[in-house]
Amino acid sequence: MKQITVTDLSFSYEQDGKSKPILNHINLQFEKGQFVAVLGHNGSGKSTFAKHLNAILLPKEGTVLVDGIDTKDEEMTFTIRQKVGMVFQNPDNQLVATVVEEDVAFAPENLGVPPEEIRKRVDDALEAVGMSSRRLSAPHELSGGQKQRVAIAGIIAMRPECIVMDEPTAMLDPHGRRRVLAAVKVLKEQYGITVILITHFMSEAVLADRVVVLSDGEVLLDGTPRQVFSQGKILTDAGLELPQVTKTAELLKAQGVPIKGVPLTVEEFADAFYQALEG
Repeated sequence: MKQITVTDLSFSYEQDGKSKPILNHINLQFEKGQFVAVLGHNGSGKSTFAKHLNAILLPKEGTVLVDGIDTKDEEMTFTIRQKVGMVFQNPDNQLVATVVEEDVAFAPENLGVPPEEIRKRVDDALEAVGMSSRRLSAPHELSGGQKQRVAIAGIIAMRPECIVMDEPTAMLDPHGRRRVLAAVKVLKEQYGITVILITHFMSEAVLADRVVVLSDGEVLLDGTPRQVFSQGKILTDAGLELPQVTKTAELLKAQGVPIKGVPLTVEEFADAFYQALEG
């Protein structure tokens, strides 16, 4: 089922009286329940693209439809943002209350959700991101990764059909990134929420159902992680690297080691390397 349809999307910023193109005739569709990673080098347009998915930005050309609703229809902006939640890179920009559980309850309260339902949503959302034990903490007492998970919980409590995450792990250490990605897994598997993750970490993209690569405002690649990361030269020419294990496998292949396939995880690499040694 098509949830978001992007057709011939173009966008440019005005800079010093001149138009600076950022997105150039993008065509993409996102299915309900998918986990999609969007990759691209700095300046590729990926964050600008993300902001079009819940009407923070509007197309200069083309259309973005959310469940058939045109994002340029100003009367439907509130409805669109209920359907598509947004998580930003810096969680401090999304935390508004002095207590964690109050912050998670903020959006449902403003949506007019009944108090009994708000309590259930807050409990479920904090449980989903592993933050139930810190429900009475002040946000400033939390680590960066914990703050980000609270921000995600706040979006979950709105019960959107899709969550767009704009580089939510960019400011986190490896442990914080792992916990946020674990929350993403819960969103998809437990709640059936579509997740569109904007990232520059190849290790995160490996976990997605689908990877879209943007380069200079255009779609360069679109496919499963294995399909995309088998295109090593195209990615490196676009200023991106392969996942570390995939890159290691390619280096070994270049040295004559008969590693088969495109390993994406440490486990896959270990199996492929062992088979190569046996061969």
